[in-house]
Parts: sequence; C-alpha cells; structure tokens
Amino acid sequence: MATSGSVPQPQQGPPQQPQGQVGPPQGDIDPVSKFRMMLPRLRESLITLIKVSAQAFRQNANVDIGSKVSGENSMMMQARFERNLEELFALCDQMEVNLRLALETGSQVLDGARFTPIPMITNKTDSHDGQSQSYLQYQATVRAQIATAKEIHDILKRPEKS
Repeated sequence: MATSGSVPQPQQGPPQQPQGQVGPPQGDIDPVSKFRMMLPRLRESLITLIKVSAQAFRQNANVDIGSKVSGENSMMMQARFERNLEELFALCDQMEVNLRLALETGSQVLDGARFTPIPMITNKTDSHDGQSQSYLQYQATVRAQIATAKEIHDILKRPEKS
C-alpha cells in the first residue's frame, strides 16, 4: 500500500452500501464491528491529512524564503487542509459514537443479566428446560419490576408523618 496517498477517496465507498442493500443492513452490525470497519478509513484520512499539511508547510516555507509569491494556490491548499481535517474529525466523532453505543449496550446486557437472571427464549425452536423463560414470562417479570420501582418511588415521595 505504498500508493495509498495517491488513491482518491472512492475506496471509502464499500462500508456504505448503496440504496439496494445487498449485505446486512447497517442496523444489524454491532457498534464494535462498525468501529473496526472505520479504522482503515481513519488511517487513510490521517495519512491524507499529513500529506496535505506537509505540502502546505512546504508551500508556506517557500513563500517565507521568497522563492514563491503567496496567492490563490495557498488559499486552495488551506481549504484542502481544512476539508481533510474536518473529514478526520467526522470519522473520529463517528467512532466515538460507536464506542459509546458499545459501552451502553454492554451496560444494558449486564443490567439485564443482573435483574433478570433467567435467560429468555429467543426463538420458537428452543426447548423449555426450566432454565429459561418465555417472552410472556419475561414480560411479567419486567412488569413486576416496574410496579416495585413505582411503589418504592411513591413511598419516597410521600411526606413523612410523625
């Protein structure tokens, strides 16, 4: 990949699927996988940003020593640098969102395991072995938990009568 800097950005297309999605929809991919898919794009964006900034630095150095005159080319270089910097920041923001989502999902899984220790049967082919519960049983458990939480909330809201 010695020529990764000279390759334009169309390589970024495959992770984003066109209108007639052939593969799995983006919603079905977990946040950690999305993060991993963005890593090559981040690397490519960083390499491009470094190359553009090196070119701008060289051009500014030539202007400083007087061998070139500052002009329209320097404004184009500045705009190109800013565009590449924005692209890098946008990728970093997307990656941060995916990592936060993964963290929140993990937290919800842990809470679910803690407050509903009996696993729920997810498909009809699973057998009832006594160690799992149906969706209706799961709903009843959740309703009971909500009722208990509401009852505790109401008790705490009542003014103390002494």
